[in-house]
Amino acid sequence: MTHETLLYAITNIAHYLTKAGRVFVIGAGGGRDVLSALVFDQRAVVAVEMNRAIIEAVNDVFGDLTGHLDRHAKVRFVNDEARSYLARSRDRFDLIQISLIDTWAATAAGAFVLSENTLYTTDAWKLFLDRLTPEGILSVSRWHGRPVPAEMYKVTALATNSLRGSGIPNPRQHLIVVATGLRAGEAADAPGVATLLMKRTPFTEAEVTTIENLAEKMHFDVMLTPRAAADRAFVSLADERAIDEFVATFTNGDLSSPTDDRPFFFKMDARLLNGLFRVVGSLTLAFIVVPVFLKAEPRVLGDNVGLSVAFAAMGLGFMLVEIAQMQRLILTSQTYRSASSFYNAGNIEKDPTNVFLWRYPVRRVEGEVIRDLILSASGQINLEAGGPPFFGFLFDLTKSYLLSFILFTLALVISAFLILLARPPQKQAK
Repeated sequence: MTHETLLYAITNIAHYLTKAGRVFVIGAGGGRDVLSALVFDQRAVVAVEMNRAIIEAVNDVFGDLTGHLDRHAKVRFVNDEARSYLARSRDRFDLIQISLIDTWAATAAGAFVLSENTLYTTDAWKLFLDRLTPEGILSVSRWHGRPVPAEMYKVTALATNSLRGSGIPNPRQHLIVVATGLRAGEAADAPGVATLLMKRTPFTEAEVTTIENLAEKMHFDVMLTPRAAADRAFVSLADERAIDEFVATFTNGDLSSPTDDRPFFFKMDARLLNGLFRVVGSLTLAFIVVPVFLKAEPRVLGDNVGLSVAFAAMGLGFMLVEIAQMQRLILTSQTYRSASSFYNAGNIEKDPTNVFLWRYPVRRVEGEVIRDLILSASGQINLEAGGPPFFGFLFDLTKSYLLSFILFTLALVISAFLILLARPPQKQAK
């Protein structure tokens, strides 16, 4: 990857509207967005990365390979969580950039829809808007599926609701969406990347013209501007009078905007969760409830109805109430929010191994993640698939993670059922 390549990246299109500005990068990672800001000659860059190991790998261990961006006079790396940093800071930025920031840790288990991400909530975006200068831009890049870009629909709905929540009328005047076009030979449903630009003030005619000219030159698709749209769905999503009806009637995913109380941006398909609930419920009835009723004596069942109801109520209360309260308690605790890099000589002397959690425990990042970030930053990463995935034939049958989850759950339930049957009969007392 050369510096010139960054000039044509769709994630960097906001830099053409921001000149000599202060840039705030959320998720510094391998330093690509930081380097992009320098290539566009921005005045200053604050790059926040919550994983200290990645910062050390990029700037220390592999610093000679990445160019030691941390030594540049315009760049400042910060080991912190982006929202926490912005909430404490009163600085204003000309550009806040979020480029494909998420975690794929739960995809193998099919639980990606349940992973929380507080960067993609209306509460977070209202904070981002508040930390922009009057002409500042929030740039958010996400995956652009085809033929129905449901994820970008959700991003646009999130932007519209964030603007409405900030008291800014006529959201479409504040939004631009641009997507990568299909390259020669690509299938019509080949996914791409799209970038949404959002301002506190309306985009000017000159700014819209600049984006349209760039899109034509770089073969990007202009999905939405204040004066044109390639997809009428984006028009409805950017209209404060039509968005609610469009979201309610959309059948290809859940487009409702996440909040801090419900930060599940990736829960695109509610049918998946409903399907999982039905499958788990059916397996529980078939392999636990029904065998118990068939094997137990009627008198024993009658004597234990009240006890069974009590334990069922305890389980439901734990899942529906207690888990949520435990998460809230943990996430808002001083221990969880403390920094891992916090230095205190007295505490180190008293508790060098951090048994009493006076600072956040340091965790190791997987070597594969560091390797991929370094290769991506240096332009040497190979994005071609190396072969079929493990158990790939199952995914080919379903095109989703539902079947893998069902098989996994079925195996667990059957194993528990076989263990129950294999228990030796207890001797009755004479």
